[in-house]
Amino acid sequence: MRDSVMWFLVVSVVVTALFVVKVRHQHRLAYLSFQTEESRRDDLNDEWGQLLIESNVWASAQRVEKDASEQLSMRAPEKGEVQYIDQAVDRSVQVAGAE
Repeated sequence: MRDSVMWFLVVSVVVTALFVVKVRHQHRLAYLSFQTEESRRDDLNDEWGQLLIESNVWASAQRVEKDASEQLSMRAPEKGEVQYIDQAVDRSVQVAGAE
């Protein structure tokens, strides 16, 4: 009887040890995957910051004005070229457009 209990305990200890090794290995793999994804997240955050800076540069008023004048040959209107539209005319256009 004592021998069977002893063998049962030995087998239980060995099986438990194997499970501990397996779980630790799985944990290491999961942690490695986690570190890889964290690194990827940091890279994406850096790229996002660079894109925001680039977008602000491209959308700046000076850049838009420079591109409009150089590439599209646009210019600011002279004082005599500016025409003001009466609000009554503007409302009638909105009402006609809504129908």
